[in-house]
Amino acid sequence: MKKDCRIYHLLLGMAFVATFFLAACKGRKEAELLSFYEVSKTEALSVPFDEEGKEFAMLRDLEARKMDVKVDMPFATAVKADCEKAADKINSQLVEMLLKKPGNLTAEKAVECFMQDVLNEFKREKIISIYYRHLKGHAEYGMENVLNYRLDDEEFTGGAHPYTTTTILRFNMLTGDFISLDQIVPLAKQQKLKELLLAKLMKDKHASTMEELNQLGFLDITDMFVSKNFSLGEDSIEFYYNEYEIAPYAYGPCIIRLGYEDIHKLGI
Repeated sequence: MKKDCRIYHLLLGMAFVATFFLAACKGRKEAELLSFYEVSKTEALSVPFDEEGKEFAMLRDLEARKMDVKVDMPFATAVKADCEKAADKINSQLVEMLLKKPGNLTAEKAVECFMQDVLNEFKREKIISIYYRHLKGHAEYGMENVLNYRLDDEEFTGGAHPYTTTTILRFNMLTGDFISLDQIVPLAKQQKLKELLLAKLMKDKHASTMEELNQLGFLDITDMFVSKNFSLGEDSIEFYYNEYEIAPYAYGPCIIRLGYEDIHKLGI
């Protein structure tokens, strides 16, 4: 019986992948199933330096420690009544996966709790003079029935420069289900996918050898890996690498695009 179940799930997974790429190749765009409303909130805080920080304040000619936190995030609402559950499920996952709050909170309450946590953390800091944290969400329609959600999280903690981390999530707009990498490319094929990404990066950077790629500043202190930050576009998959992940900060983020026909080369 267990063997039969494993075979059933394997066939089900294969059917999902086949259906996914069939939809991608059609290139159709259905009527939008979801729309979005913006949840925006901004808070600022000024805290006098304590005794420990007064010398630092005098050296920097500062009167107080200042911070601001801002969140702008779109959340889903159903265009059709039968998509309400999908919209609620997507919003719940956005709250859990991006704001790290319980999924049963409303979007507004989750944003409020997130901001309060950031304010409380700043109050506990001793030296930081200027701090900000800005979260900006983007809801983008991709291939048929797929929502790509990108969150840019920019943070400045008093160092040489701010740092932005981008997180990309994907959802089935019909069901609200999260779409993982393993659902798109089975684990057994991901080594080949990594090789394909490396070859595309070398082509994009006009490097014929790994040594040339390293000299350009890419992958000189790390190996290539398959980023779980990716979006499913109408005709390609975009793999997003944040600053520092495969190249120095000065290079900024790196995007590697693979057409669906390239993914087919993996034998899926």
